[in-house]
Amino acid sequence: NEANWYASLPPMTKRFAPAFYELNQAVPSYTIEYLPMVPLNEIFVHGRQPLAFWEKVLSFVENWFDEAQSFSKSYGAGDASARTELIEGKTVRRLEDFGSDSRFNTNEPLKLNGFELPAPTQIADECIKHCLNLEPIWGLVHGDLCFSNCLIDSRNERLRVLDPRGI
Repeated sequence: NEANWYASLPPMTKRFAPAFYELNQAVPSYTIEYLPMVPLNEIFVHGRQPLAFWEKVLSFVENWFDEAQSFSKSYGAGDASARTELIEGKTVRRLEDFGSDSRFNTNEPLKLNGFELPAPTQIADECIKHCLNLEPIWGLVHGDLCFSNCLIDSRNERLRVLDPRGI
């Protein structure tokens, strides 16, 4: 899926990702451009960047989202059932897996620093309902846009994204 994500990027969004070179079916792998840049998680943890740096980074992220969203205007709206699966199905499965793996009862209310909190499943249900009631914003989905998957291309003043989970 990662290789297909890179290979099928619309032309204007390719500039936000490393160049995709090849998919090797014999040994499931793919080759992308090497980008000699430090991921944002390293800059955040080990750097002492001023507020202006982070404002610039957020403007790069905003540019990525704008481009990812504008792509859907020419390619059409997304799949509503895939949206529901992503918001509801995946969330429920992950919470169930967490409860099963950790033996943590996700149906029990929580107490944190003396405050009573709803059960994680109740919190998830409320978030799912809220998200499903929002008007969708269709666009290209990276699927794992976190600091460790973001590089800052300061020369070209843009975000470069790695390790997608989008299908």
